[in-house]
Formats: sequence, structure tokens, C-alpha cells
Amino acid sequence: MQSSHKDPATHDIITATHPNCPSKGMFGPNLRALIALLRERARLSEGQTIEFLKALYHIPVAPATIEAELRRTANTLKPQYDSLGKIIGYV
Repeated sequence: MQSSHKDPATHDIITATHPNCPSKGMFGPNLRALIALLRERARLSEGQTIEFLKALYHIPVAPATIEAELRRTANTLKPQYDSLGKIIGYV
């Protein structure tokens, strides 16, 4: 089975081909924000973040997925972060 998903934040097209691949993606902006908050504000490690998502939402996540979602979130927010830095004279 092949599945494609358009990321609403970055407009990337993600195509998966694994036979057990779900037909719809589960990593939207809310889940990405939760992952970022768990890592940065709650200071949970990758393993703790994975266990939290698995226990609370029954979402199986690999460590590489956590890092990829954090990178995607950071890339999405970078232009606003840079703009704010220029306004306050930080960058």
C-alpha cells in the first residue's frame, strides 16, 4: 500500500510505501507542538516522549520520528523566530 500526505505546515508531500502504512498521516501541527513542548518545556527525553505518546494516545513513534518532527517544527518556525530576533536586535 502506498500513502501520500501533504503536510499542512510545510506543504511537503510525504509518501510512504510500507504494507502496514496507514492511509492517513497522524502527525499534524497539534501533535508536533505537543512533541516540542514535551521535549523543551517538560524536558522529557526521546524515550520518555515516546512512552508518553504511546501510553496516553496509543501512538507508536520511533526515535528518528521524534527528531524529524522536532526538526520540521523548528524549520517551520525559523522565519518567525528570525524576524522577532531582528525586531528586538538579537540577530
